[in-house]
Amino acid sequence: TGATLGFTSAASIKAMWKVTDALSAKVNLWFDPGTAEVNMREAYFAWAINDTVTWSMGKYIDHIGWISAEPTGLYTVNNSLIGYLDSYGNDVIGTSIKVAPKDSPLSGEFHIVNGYFTDSDAENTDLFADRNANRENTDLGFGLDLTYNLPEKMGNINLDLAYDMNSGTSAATLPDNGAGGNFGGDVFLVGLNATITAVKSLTLGAEVLFLSYGESESATGVDGANAADRLQFLLLGNYALGTSVPMSITGMLQYVQTDFDALVTETDSRLGLAAALLTNPLGSSNFGLNFEIGYY
Repeated sequence: TGATLGFTSAASIKAMWKVTDALSAKVNLWFDPGTAEVNMREAYFAWAINDTVTWSMGKYIDHIGWISAEPTGLYTVNNSLIGYLDSYGNDVIGTSIKVAPKDSPLSGEFHIVNGYFTDSDAENTDLFADRNANRENTDLGFGLDLTYNLPEKMGNINLDLAYDMNSGTSAATLPDNGAGGNFGGDVFLVGLNATITAVKSLTLGAEVLFLSYGESESATGVDGANAADRLQFLLLGNYALGTSVPMSITGMLQYVQTDFDALVTETDSRLGLAAALLTNPLGSSNFGLNFEIGYY
């Protein structure tokens, strides 16, 4: 019940390899102090077949969400309340096709992956075995990412879609009922976000996401009424200060509400308010010193 003071640390090492003018590869390793494991978050190739089409395959961070899963360009220090934890943003293993015509404001990516919402789908250890008790090995996830760039570099509008054929075990492991774990049944996500920079030095961001979790069978094969819906949104403003040391201030509001069909706690709501100061004291894009205060 008392206050806690302490420190945490994490590190990642990234390597890019330009195999040819058309083919590149990336590896991204994460290290978490206190564990002996190295988490390979990315290991994929990208082949620019022509000026418009790029094919990628391997393990990578998925396309869902306005806030990146990486600690760069986040406008925030801590993990997002609606970010890549639990509800979306897991690392995935699969393949994608990106179509981005040079003279068109519209671009898009289509993804086929092992799955979007279960951690084991991003691991090779369970590839040739049941990934969980209620998921067939042939169950896949499908994603679509469409981006429209506004004229005069005023920002963009982005549409995210993801469907996972079967991404959970039972109601007892839904993440928002206090037990943690995976989702139940199939999962459908639709998200819309926008970035607006119409005013100099001011960037506005907004996102709304809707997720629908279907029912799943219990270990004994009995249907469970454990479907749920989640609505979540984010509002953010970032203003670049005219100081000698480059810096900006950010304010952010996040809200998540999950409605369960048949659990003891029928509704789970989460609110997050945060303010951050982002600085570049050395004048180099390779180093930033950032501060954040938040209420959740």
